Parts: sequence; structure tokens; C-alpha cells
Amino acid sequence: MFEDKPDILSIGEVAEILNVSTMTLRRWDKEGILKAFRPSMTKQRRYHKKDVIDFLKSTPETHKKPKSRRKLTPFP
Repeated sequence: MFEDKPDILSIGEVAEILNVSTMTLRRWDKEGILKAFRPSMTKQRRYHKKDVIDFLKSTPETHKKPKSRRKLTPFP
């Protein structure tokens, strides 16, 4: 699965691999769930392939389920 991938992955590549949105990856980075790095002087997030593999080996199902941020109330 990862043999053909480079050692450094873009946010889009990681989103595709993990089947999540780039916004989810940005949130995970901010929350420390899957940390990205920014190479010299750029604001673009990059991920080490090893970190993504380690993330997949950990409990991925706990991170893929979205948390409800708002409490929805039914219409009367």
C-alpha cells in the first residue's frame, strides 16, 4: 500500500489514504492526533509516511467517527 509512496506526503495524499477530509486532518493536527510538519518557510502541511503508518496501526476507528459539535434539537 505504501511502497510506491514517497517518505513525505501531502495533506491531500494522506486524506485519500485515510479516507477523511483535509479539514479533518487539519483538526487532527491542531488536536495532536496526527501531527503534520511544515517544511521551511511554507505553510503547507506535510506528513512523514512513518507517522501515517503508525497512525493506521493504532486504533484508527476511534478517530474516524466524527464528534458532534452541536446539540441538535428536534422541531416541535
